[in-house]
Amino acid sequence: MPDLGSGLARLRRWAERNPPPDDEPGGVDDLAEESRYLAEHRAEAIRRLLGD
Repeated sequence: MPDLGSGLARLRRWAERNPPPDDEPGGVDDLAEESRYLAEHRAEAIRRLLGD
């Protein structure tokens, strides 16, 4: 089994210097809007696939 200790330590140091970004403003809202916009298209595609 390979020794992962040094690589893991390097990743931990990197993570300390690079914290996760704050939530992108509007990112979730944009995704929700896109999902709502495509909902009827998805429903139509599923109806066609199911033959209804």
